[in-house]
Amino acid sequence: MNKNLLIVTMLLMANITLVKAQSFPMDTSSTSIKCNVGPIYTVVEESPSFPGGEKARIKYLTENLKYPSEAIDSNLQGTVYLSFVVEMDGSISQVKVVRGVGGGCNQEAERVVKAMPNWEPGKSNGFSVRCQYMMPIKFVLMGDENPKKAKETAPKKSNSKTANQPKSVNAQPVE
Repeated sequence: MNKNLLIVTMLLMANITLVKAQSFPMDTSSTSIKCNVGPIYTVVEESPSFPGGEKARIKYLTENLKYPSEAIDSNLQGTVYLSFVVEMDGSISQVKVVRGVGGGCNQEAERVVKAMPNWEPGKSNGFSVRCQYMMPIKFVLMGDENPKKAKETAPKKSNSKTANQPKSVNAQPVE
């Protein structure tokens, strides 16, 4: 009988504990829980896309990329290859430079990608999924913008501080 009484008492205590835990609901209105769990797909039925399509992505990158002055001074050109994950909500995460060129170009490409607006997520079987995306961004000094060529063609005597600085540079995505 003592064993039965002990078991019944333990069950009652367990039920009281459960009732107490359930009687204090957690207020989630003030907290934002972001859940980026699940597999990261590399192949999906519908690839993730920038809002507005490819032309909008190129426009965004062209308007927001700035050619680093260190790269201009060093006459550094090349392509930065970035990898990132487009999450189920379209946000960008896990931005990494896979192959870079240095001179500040890697950091600039990474900065601009991290600041991108949310994408349309990739889809598999009709559901939004986490998807890895690779993006090359090309940094090119064009003609007169090349510092070596600018020095060759600049007037020898000039009081202007901007005489040897490039007028414009071309930092663009690879199409």
